[in-house]
Amino acid sequence: HTHRSTIESVDALPTLSSLLITPETAHKVIDTKEIEDGFKEYDGSKDGSLNLKEFEAWFVDTGRGDGRQAKAFFREVDYDNGGNISLEEMVEFLNRKTPLQLVDMHAAYTIRNIAVTDANRDRLLEAGAIPRLVAMLGITDHEGNPDKGRQRASVLALVNLSMSRQC
Repeated sequence: HTHRSTIESVDALPTLSSLLITPETAHKVIDTKEIEDGFKEYDGSKDGSLNLKEFEAWFVDTGRGDGRQAKAFFREVDYDNGGNISLEEMVEFLNRKTPLQLVDMHAAYTIRNIAVTDANRDRLLEAGAIPRLVAMLGITDHEGNPDKGRQRASVLALVNLSMSRQC
């Protein structure tokens, strides 16, 4: 039978813990001028919005990721499924969450899911997951409001990490 790699077997738990607090730069408001310039440059039809093909070219050319990531990002931003993203939709979306900001939330949910075994819990504690999860509780969005998504993710991870063998 084939050997399946797991988070534990590739020793990813310390890395997972380090992802919990993303760099401060990830939480800054996006430079809308750069995005506006990009929109104008890649908007082949000059209709003030980008279709998937135009968006993908902009996303890849500006080093934001590959084509697969561009498609996933496009689907998330294109709220009305109209097949185009306006500059306004893009700026509004990016000011809410950047891809980097979502990393810590997903890391917290992953920790919640794998903190069910004693061995994983011990290794996550050694990797310093608890102070990072506690710090996540205080993160705010770009308007200074508590980031409920991050708070929820960190609370659930903390609950699972706090389960003791005696429970």
